[in-house]
Amino acid sequence: MDAASLSTVAMRAIELAVQGRDNPRLLIATKRRPTNLARIARLLAGLANAAAGRTAVLLVGIRGRSVVGLDEVPDAEWWDQLKRMFPGAAPELVSTVVDIDDARVLAISPEPAGELVTATENGRVVVPLFEAGSLRACPSPGPTWSEADTARLTRVVDGWVERVATPDGAVVIHRGQLEVVIDAETGFIADEACKARLLLPGDGPAVELDAQIHPMTDDVAVLRGRRGVEVLASFRAHLFLAGAARSRDSTGPEPGPVQLVVTVPAPGGHETEPWSKLLEPDPTASGSRWVVEAP
Repeated sequence: MDAASLSTVAMRAIELAVQGRDNPRLLIATKRRPTNLARIARLLAGLANAAAGRTAVLLVGIRGRSVVGLDEVPDAEWWDQLKRMFPGAAPELVSTVVDIDDARVLAISPEPAGELVTATENGRVVVPLFEAGSLRACPSPGPTWSEADTARLTRVVDGWVERVATPDGAVVIHRGQLEVVIDAETGFIADEACKARLLLPGDGPAVELDAQIHPMTDDVAVLRGRRGVEVLASFRAHLFLAGAARSRDSTGPEPGPVQLVVTVPAPGGHETEPWSKLLEPDPTASGSRWVVEAP
């Protein structure tokens, strides 16, 4: 999105914020002043992580349902300091200033980074999610996730997810298969610790998927047992996904991009390792099928 397009979006977002209304295509956060850069970074990270195909925008110069405006527009030094607030991959930020009567409002739109965006809070790395008008912890990382863990995330290198309905249209099934690379330590990964969720276009609920993990190679010490895999070295694995729910719409959403969030625990520990990315529709298939683009 360019600044001109954001200006139009910002005018609509300000109108909605003042009226206390929602729009399923917009995700809106507000802040009174451009101070507390760590808080602003958390808001932007939370918006990027929760966007799921929506346009996300932070409006600075709004208090409650009132446009109070800025005393002055942030300068280049302010922007440099803000960018340093992201300890990992930072979202691309597009901004514009909108004049409302005698007040000026700064609108910032974070573009999703293709993975979960981290920020900091009280000296530790967090993965925020902006939902229902406030920030909360993203469900993927656990409470012990720290800055040291960000260098060792599970990588999804290939895979697909698809949506099919039963012949009578009463039940919708989501299934898929991912190829993951895990920088492992000696330990054990239980099936029940692996989780996945699919965020579909529109404002419907996320689809929770069961997962079962299988090693792809026996040239390192990886053993499949009754409950999961025991890991003695780094390895590649397939993560099989499946979930079903009663259908509310037999046709389903249009096959636009979907957000897939995957959690795989670190072998031998309790930390969870998040991976999140927008999956694009499979150009070689018809219907609701999405693929992981090659890194």
